[in-house]
Amino acid sequence: MPYFPCADLSHLPFPLLNGDSTVWGGSMFVNKLLRFRYLRFLSFCVMTLLALLSVNVFGAGKVLEVSPFAGDSISLNEYFAVLEDPASELTLADVQKPQVAARFTQAKTAAALNYGHSRSTVWLRLHMRNSSDRAVARFLEIGFARISEVEFYYPNPAGGYHAVVTGGAKPFASRAYKNRQFVFPVSLPAHTDETYYIKLRSDLVLLAPARLWETEAFYLFERDDYLLQALYYGMALALIIFNLLLFLMLREATYLQYVSFAILVVLNVSVQGGLAQEFLWPKASSWSNSATAVLLPLVTGVFIVFTRKILDTRKVVPRFDLCLKALELACVPFSIAGFVALSTVFPLISNFVSVCYVTIFVAAVLCAMKRQRSAYLFLIAFTLFLAGVLATVLRGAGLLPHGIFTTYGPQIGSALEMLLFSLVLSDRYKIFRKEKERAQSEAIQAQATALNAQQNLVEILQNSERKLEERVAQRTRELNLSIQTLGSTLNELRSAQTQLIQAEKMASLGQLVANIAHEINTPIAAVKSSGQSIADAVNQIRQTQQQFWALDQATQALFSHLVGHAGTRGKLLSNRDERNIVRDLARKLEEAGIAMAGHRASVMVELNAETVFSKYLPLLRHPESEMILGRAYNTALILRCTGNINAAVERVSKIIFALKSFSGDGNGNAREMTVASLECGIEAVLTLYGNQIRQSTTLIRQYEDLPSLYCRHNELSQVWTHLIQNALQAMQHNGVLTIGVRRVNDAAVVSVGDTGCGIPEEIRGRIFDPFFTTRAIGEGSGLGLDIARKIVEAHEGRIEVDTEVGAGTTFSVFLPLNNLA
Repeated sequence: MPYFPCADLSHLPFPLLNGDSTVWGGSMFVNKLLRFRYLRFLSFCVMTLLALLSVNVFGAGKVLEVSPFAGDSISLNEYFAVLEDPASELTLADVQKPQVAARFTQAKTAAALNYGHSRSTVWLRLHMRNSSDRAVARFLEIGFARISEVEFYYPNPAGGYHAVVTGGAKPFASRAYKNRQFVFPVSLPAHTDETYYIKLRSDLVLLAPARLWETEAFYLFERDDYLLQALYYGMALALIIFNLLLFLMLREATYLQYVSFAILVVLNVSVQGGLAQEFLWPKASSWSNSATAVLLPLVTGVFIVFTRKILDTRKVVPRFDLCLKALELACVPFSIAGFVALSTVFPLISNFVSVCYVTIFVAAVLCAMKRQRSAYLFLIAFTLFLAGVLATVLRGAGLLPHGIFTTYGPQIGSALEMLLFSLVLSDRYKIFRKEKERAQSEAIQAQATALNAQQNLVEILQNSERKLEERVAQRTRELNLSIQTLGSTLNELRSAQTQLIQAEKMASLGQLVANIAHEINTPIAAVKSSGQSIADAVNQIRQTQQQFWALDQATQALFSHLVGHAGTRGKLLSNRDERNIVRDLARKLEEAGIAMAGHRASVMVELNAETVFSKYLPLLRHPESEMILGRAYNTALILRCTGNINAAVERVSKIIFALKSFSGDGNGNAREMTVASLECGIEAVLTLYGNQIRQSTTLIRQYEDLPSLYCRHNELSQVWTHLIQNALQAMQHNGVLTIGVRRVNDAAVVSVGDTGCGIPEEIRGRIFDPFFTTRAIGEGSGLGLDIARKIVEAHEGRIEVDTEVGAGTTFSVFLPLNNLA
């Protein structure tokens, strides 16, 4: 049995597990994690396997000679002379010039050349000497398949250099040796000293782990390499097919998420390892260069979806689940950006993916701390995957030696991860099956219980049916009697409703009568006063008629103009304003030398001629000026009184017409449909309420031109009466009353708005209830709005109310326009 130096494994990058699980630095979390026996056993097996695989890593030696080589391969990193070209302008001829060649720096360490996300071009110069007596053939390998451009320059025996131009952004056929890595055959004749140049540039990461292989050793390594790759992809394919079949059988979305994740992981590993360019898209040079930046965010996004589902983070760690969800949504834009702007965005993609993996790891730890069942295996699987990726990265950077685990870390880590994830899904399937069996058992028990209950219920129903038939027969007899009683009661209610409507209408008429009496009394008094004034003025004219006709024509013409001014005043003057105007005019007349200036100024103001008094100075200086002014004043008074009589008579006519319209036409056909104008009906009601719309109440009319329609106009007048009266009372006759008539779609809308106190919210639902009122006893019956609503509904319309406490209320009546005249 070969010896493996694993008796003391303290030098390994991971601890072995013993029985009490305490070698993990005393971590209480790991002790909880490994509490279950099968987990401890599985972890022991996995960690022991990794330890055995790592023996080659830490036990391999290095040979420092350049030629001849003793051993299979040697790292070339410490033998390279390096020149960085940030502008990517240098050619082979340039770097061979003495002034440029002097800028090469010799590498002092075996660590790989790692320039990270660099845009620079790096030149490598390698001197190899063959001091033996025979030619030596070797393979120079650059073990990083994601370098975009690789140019290998080797000496030409005839002089100069041959060039091999290849790289990840080139077709696979451009490679000197068909391998997933960049491999270049090298032949050194005996007793020669050769210089080789390698030019490297990458849009992704510039990392160049280089080795020089003995030919037979490389052939064996290549065979084993492709065999291990085949084993990895075969195992991954088996897991994918197995879980896909489980998804088709169980229809569980978690399995489909796992399959998607596994496919993307395998594809990403093939891209990272160079197999995708060799077998999947050997000619797609641009896509080969962009595949890493596109697939990496997609793999991460699908993995986050799988993580949230398998760990149930939405319930276990809901706040942390929001972070995972945000990262999941951000993966798609990063993937698209990686395809569009590869070299610019790839550093951001790398940092973003690192943040995602750290977040996933923290989420798994939190779920394990909260005893989530799947979190333990998930954490182990994810840790193994991260360990494999980290080992390969450290090997590429030259920090770990060349070995199986460091070379195939992503494959080993992802294989173990997918295997353990498959175990997690199997465990979920067992739980699902147990829950299903328990649910079926409970359903069977519930069904048996239901059958027993059903039999008992049938017996109870049969007994109840007999009793129910007896009760139905009795209730039928009682119902027949009740129907007869209900019919007579209904007739009485209809009669009472009609009487209530008439009573409410009579109550409204009673309030209007007092208003109308006042309205009619005012114009009648005006007629009486104007008649007396006309009589007095006629007597005065008769007494001065003979003297007047003795005046010349010029004086009579001025007289006619003066009388004409008397009827042009549009605005009545207050007593104070009139006294000020008389005083000012008297002063001007005195300056003009007019006698009795105060009296004559008063007459001129009454005749509305104070602004043009200078035009009538000849009349004021006339010897008969007193008679002329008196005649003019009396004539103007007759005209003014005649106008007052006409206005009063017109006012009385409007009041009588409005009263007739409100009370009906008196022909017994009050409920017949007639052609009427909504605006005319509203104006008739406003005429009746003219005395209540005082100076402190502002009336705003907003009428649109609407055609007449068939309606019962006297009933609608009652609606306008109730709404206007309620608005005035709500404002206490002090505010703005807005009445509008407009068209909204297929309806005519009449709105009555006030700026009163508004309707409190607690009584808004009761304002249309019969007999509900907020007024004092004796001031209202509470039937106004109920009657108004019934009248509007009889016209196939509706009433809406919009109110705000402290701002006012607006009632809107919607009447259909399908009955246009």
